[in-house]
Amino acid sequence: MRIALDAMGGDFGPPNLVAGAVMALREYSHINKLYLVGDSQQIEAELKKHGCNDGRIEIFHSTQVVDMSDRAVEAVRRKKDSSISRAVDLVKHDKADAVVSAGHTGAAVQTLEGTLSAVQRNPWWLCSLAFAYAEDGQADKSRALLEELTGPLEGLGLVLTL
Repeated sequence: MRIALDAMGGDFGPPNLVAGAVMALREYSHINKLYLVGDSQQIEAELKKHGCNDGRIEIFHSTQVVDMSDRAVEAVRRKKDSSISRAVDLVKHDKADAVVSAGHTGAAVQTLEGTLSAVQRNPWWLCSLAFAYAEDGQADKSRALLEELTGPLEGLGLVLTL
């Protein structure tokens, strides 16, 4: 599996995310490639702290970060070189199979929706996105995405509380 990690996202950014990436590489041999997307100097410094020089890591530099205070749609439009945008681009261009981000959920969702075709969205991503919409009170969007994944929900014996 090839994973693109938004190494700049989350409340604690590169220190925690790079530490987690190093642990994941030690634990999971089926990770063939791990793209760490973000400020290359910060990422390299964190890898050095952990004594990690794993050949499966490739740093993909980006110059911008979506802050938690940014509005999702505006951030996606204004910050084309953000770590989450570049991570999603790696999937779009078939360099990575998955994107992981602990950052701004709204920006991640907007970037994924705006960048990946329906063919590129895998079922787990659609499920995750559907539940993110449900949590945000957007039940209609959530239902539409689940139906894209499963077909019509009526008659499946499935109860959703959105």
